[in-house]
Amino acid sequence: MITKNTPPIELLPKTGINYIIEFYYEFNQIKQLLRQGWLKRGLPEEKCESVGDHILGVYFLALIINKEYNLGMDDYKLALLSPIHDLPEAIEGDPTPHDGIPENEKIRRETEAMRRLFRNFHSPEKYLALWDEYARQSTPEARFVRQVDKLEMALQASIYEKQYGKDLSDFFVDVRSKLQEPALKSILEEIITLRGR
Repeated sequence: MITKNTPPIELLPKTGINYIIEFYYEFNQIKQLLRQGWLKRGLPEEKCESVGDHILGVYFLALIINKEYNLGMDDYKLALLSPIHDLPEAIEGDPTPHDGIPENEKIRRETEAMRRLFRNFHSPEKYLALWDEYARQSTPEARFVRQVDKLEMALQASIYEKQYGKDLSDFFVDVRSKLQEPALKSILEEIITLRGR
């Protein structure tokens, strides 16, 4: 996996550190980790967003679309699920569909990564339960965040196409196949229309 810098956790002493500081250094890797799918499409490393950049986009889109379209989702739940959805990538990296990892194996690895990230917490269960909710897609909020994750990718693809003159059509086709929420579908269709302008 291509990153901006050395994983921050490698910069800490191995023992005697407050668990919150250790957690921060460990999850900070998502700010260092470049989105591998864009790199595989030839985007220059210095221009590529990080996983942390992507998470921020998902966070704001989930909250704003929920409010603006009056979808009635729990904002607090969205605010927690949005960053958690890619948090395991701090440990596991950012695999793409082209890496050929079966979905059940990907979820197993990500669940282990979450256990590792929260291993020193007094009550890790509440964080692991959020991850489980997202991984199992067991609530409307979890399903919405997964769809917003895809929509955010399409929005970013539309920007990269205009900035770098790349044809990223396959990203739009993939996202179109994964959206069920009408509000998100309508936004995607407008993005696709704007591509031709």
